[in-house]
Amino acid sequence: MSMSKLAIAAAMLRLASGQLTDKPVLQPNIDFGAIDQGLLDNLTPTQSTVDYWDAAYLPQVCKDRAEAAGFSANDIYAYNVHYSDCGDAWVMCRHNDAPIDETTGIDLFGRLAVAARSYVVHLLFLPGTRSAGSSGDSIQFNGDANQITVFMHETGHSLDGHAYMGDGGATGLSTSQYWTDAYNADSAISDDYAATSQQENVAQEGNIALYDKVVPGGANNLGADQVAQIQNQFHAIQNAPNGAVLLPGDKGGATACANRLPNSEPVTKVAASKRFAFDASKKPDVSIKTVPLFDLSNSTRIESDEMVLEHFDGFRITHSTKVRTHK
Repeated sequence: MSMSKLAIAAAMLRLASGQLTDKPVLQPNIDFGAIDQGLLDNLTPTQSTVDYWDAAYLPQVCKDRAEAAGFSANDIYAYNVHYSDCGDAWVMCRHNDAPIDETTGIDLFGRLAVAARSYVVHLLFLPGTRSAGSSGDSIQFNGDANQITVFMHETGHSLDGHAYMGDGGATGLSTSQYWTDAYNADSAISDDYAATSQQENVAQEGNIALYDKVVPGGANNLGADQVAQIQNQFHAIQNAPNGAVLLPGDKGGATACANRLPNSEPVTKVAASKRFAFDASKKPDVSIKTVPLFDLSNSTRIESDEMVLEHFDGFRITHSTKVRTHK
């Protein structure tokens, strides 16, 4: 089948599934493997220290999602990651057999700008096939989804909903007229998965926008002819009212992590009973001490009954599935 016939067939499939069909996907797709390597080479890790929760407790969201995925809460542990650029720790959760180890997860997340990290609540690392998803601003990583482009894509969903438009979450970038105008000004979409919805398009373009800013030579390294067809989209992210949220550099300024969302409440792994009694004094304090810079009252954080898991083959997102977030 010729390339043009393949493009037509792909567009027909997208039309049938309710996806973006008004313009073609770049062929070949933008190389997210090159983006991943460029980001790794040019984003530096953030210094951090770790301390561990009492073994009886987990954040509610970690317990719920682990059990929904078929794992025992007893095989999950929680730990506070204190990055040097923020006064409030991030609480991460990990299954004992998760392929992504503590060091890797802390390193990759810490390479993202602290302002961007601020809109992510918890990270959960589980065994399973390579996939990742975000709901309620907490990200779940399954299997060896240990690529910085995956971390940025999932963080990008929170930035879309809460941060880019600079209005405390009243307007999502992907649903704004500002984004629609930028999208309409381009002639193509970056890759097949970006064409599944404007939300996924923004998340994919976020990686390109970040690459363009931090890698010498910018996005044109990925192919100037291709980049010219999608440049209004990633430029719209960079030039959004709070597009600077993407950019590293402020490693601990007064407002660097001033928009932290509330943590999930700590719960015991098993219910209290005559057999299992818990020391309430060991319940972790998860209150956020940093005063928000923006009014986040419009920033809705909803842990829905279902979450979209995005599945990866190498650096390509091949498809998505819906999974339960609690039993």
